[in-house]
Amino acid sequence: PESYDYEQLFESAYDQEMDNAISLIQVKNGPAYSEHEDYQNESAKEYESFYFKALSLGYHLSPTADQDNHNGNWGTSNSQRTVVWVNSLKKNDILSALKDGRSYATEDKNLILKFSVEDCIMGSSIQKAENFSLSVVIQDNDGNDHAKKIELYFGIVGSNEPAVVISSKDDSDTFVYEFRIDEYKNTPLYFLVRIIQKDFDRAWSAPIYINDIMMPQKCFDGKETKTDMIDDDNIQTTKDDNDTKQDSGNKNTQGSTNTEKKNPE
Repeated sequence: PESYDYEQLFESAYDQEMDNAISLIQVKNGPAYSEHEDYQNESAKEYESFYFKALSLGYHLSPTADQDNHNGNWGTSNSQRTVVWVNSLKKNDILSALKDGRSYATEDKNLILKFSVEDCIMGSSIQKAENFSLSVVIQDNDGNDHAKKIELYFGIVGSNEPAVVISSKDDSDTFVYEFRIDEYKNTPLYFLVRIIQKDFDRAWSAPIYINDIMMPQKCFDGKETKTDMIDDDNIQTTKDDNDTKQDSGNKNTQGSTNTEKKNPE
């Protein structure tokens, strides 16, 4: 996106009709005209600031990373990916995951990122009147490709103030944070994480929303998640054995086409 896209969405007040129509936003893009097939071509553009800006305005979006391929080298010019949490690789399951915010963007093609509030993974929208735990687990089977830093961001929906890092952890692939809700009991909140790996590849999660009346209540259950590898260009897959605890009343939005990876039956 550019600042003038979507009728200057990033420079205007929140628009619910726009929010209902848009589910995804790029944080990484390109290089569109690359002919490389060695994963070594750097991304052409980065839009992290637009992602954070849209969330601050009140939009409910999840991040994507694609290559905008104009040549027949899909997925091989670099390692950035849009990842979706799904129960199968069926088209409808993938589109539903993109629509519902169960995706994350990564510069590492086999990084698994699980971000949850208790058993509810990214994309969930839940009510909380008491303190709660947020947890992050990452997995990457590339030897020493572990997390250098995990950053937990906190924002107020529609505040027009960017999310801020409320806690971080260095040199660990796991992270747990206890959030004291106190004065925020009646405030719509969102949380997301950014991962920086030891090789400086990054990943951005979709948000989890707390007490947000603009979002239908839904908890996507990641409690029984398993991880597997398929021997197909080292693509990582993740299977969530449980369906959602509640998967009704989701936003009527259409996900765009991105480079997706995930989940076998």
